Amino acid sequence: MKEYTITLAGVYTVTAQGQSVDVDMYKLPQEIIAKAVLHGLTKKIADSAASAHADAVCAKFGWDAQAYKAGKDTQAVRDYVNSPAYASDKSAIALANMQSTVEVNLYSGAWAAERQRATGASKVDPVRKLARDMATTFLTQSLTARIGKDMAKWAKEPKLAALFTFTEKGNARFDLQAVDKWMQGFAARDFMAEAKVQIESAQSAGAGLDLADLGL
Repeated sequence: MKEYTITLAGVYTVTAQGQSVDVDMYKLPQEIIAKAVLHGLTKKIADSAASAHADAVCAKFGWDAQAYKAGKDTQAVRDYVNSPAYASDKSAIALANMQSTVEVNLYSGAWAAERQRATGASKVDPVRKLARDMATTFLTQSLTARIGKDMAKWAKEPKLAALFTFTEKGNARFDLQAVDKWMQGFAARDFMAEAKVQIESAQSAGAGLDLADLGL
């Protein structure tokens, strides 16, 4: 167990259906605040998997957002959704989305995900997405062991600075384009090949990936 110290406003206002309720934070037991934090964290990570269907369809057909909007109700998409490959594709992409939210955004202090979804600016490559997650996990573990847990310190290292960018609040986070370049030049591991094998293995087995598959 780990103890945290957080600063909250004395009154928190929740608004829904045009109505508002003020919550006196001083009256909330500690265990309720802890449950509220975990509930919000669970919803944040789970929500990142919500686009898995669209992501899988776009990856299958090589579509961007406009093509997806035009073709999402076609027979070809229905056939794919009813095929054995769809469930494992969707599962693998959902996992990649959730891990990206945790590893790339939340661990670096960014609540709002800056990720390109299939329903956004470009088509999704599930292999690259999973490879990035594997690479950032590897980097996080390696740099934590070497430098400590403070990502801001990592970003100040001259040899590491190119791997990072900063949010509007000044929090360091991995620059995914820079991570792509790093993966290409990192001879010790081929993250793209590993990700491809894991996704193909999941598809052939008819089941999605889980955290154990990534050694986590």
